[in-house]
Amino acid sequence: MALSKKEKTDVSAKILEKKKASSLADTLTEGFSFSELQSILLDVYRRKLALLSPADVLHDYRGNRFVQVSAVEPEKFLRFDQTAFSLLPQDFETLELPPLGPLGMCSVLAPVHQNNVVSTLRHSEVLADATNYLALEAAVRRKKCLSSQSDAGRQIKLAASHRVVRAQNFEFEGYTAHFKIFSLCTAGRGEDNLAFEVRNLREHVLFYFALIDGLVESERVEKTTLKVFDLDGKDNPIFHQMMDEIVRSRADTSLCIEKNSSFGRNYYNRLRFMINITNKDGLALDYVDGGFTDWTSKLLSDKKERLLTSGAGSELLIKILGLKK
Repeated sequence: MALSKKEKTDVSAKILEKKKASSLADTLTEGFSFSELQSILLDVYRRKLALLSPADVLHDYRGNRFVQVSAVEPEKFLRFDQTAFSLLPQDFETLELPPLGPLGMCSVLAPVHQNNVVSTLRHSEVLADATNYLALEAAVRRKKCLSSQSDAGRQIKLAASHRVVRAQNFEFEGYTAHFKIFSLCTAGRGEDNLAFEVRNLREHVLFYFALIDGLVESERVEKTTLKVFDLDGKDNPIFHQMMDEIVRSRADTSLCIEKNSSFGRNYYNRLRFMINITNKDGLALDYVDGGFTDWTSKLLSDKKERLLTSGAGSELLIKILGLKK
């Protein structure tokens, strides 16, 4: 189980107390710029690494959960991505993401503790969630659109398949420190009657159902559940009706709506959705997670900006459900 924020703070305090250096953290935080701190830490690591032997490196390779190879063969990822990219609506642009993003991409933009992210000494962090990066790219593109009156209403639709890294420990079957996610991001301007939200939410949900149908043998699935969590304390009948229409068109799929939910409220706003699949062994997992956020609104300082992000755990789906022959 991952440490709480308080427990992580206590660990740092205990180390400083043991070393009789209670002011060290404050000194490093307040006394140096990021570039100065980077230079100091790089020099410290250089000196520490000079003391290591090849045997030490091999020992770390064997025991470090961050550096282990995936249990899924590359060919299966290729099949997954080929299917996913072929099913994308034509107006989505696909991106090959970098392994790193700007420092604070998760903890500043979204309420994620920085200890759950792998920070680097180079003023960057390893991508822990591709949707955060896609949101940054979408904000840059939306800003350009807003500078032109003719493009102000143009939507930005991005998709990526990317391996991410999470620093917290997972105790669930199939969960590892690094894994692949297929992510979608749609950014644009708010419209009357929640038209932006309804139209794009429908597009995301239908895409993931088509992806599941295209990849997973129906014999492996006991049931599928589309979960909807209303996060703003309001009844959202326009979303409920749309989701109900999608579910009624599918066999062995049910709809579960939780009104006035707190599940993910500190991360998403208005609405969150998940697609849960129960396999024939009775194991139920959420393979798809998405919802509306205020990230582009914050990044552009514009309350009229809207953003929908979502992702499917491609690695988890392959491990637990397998792919069609």
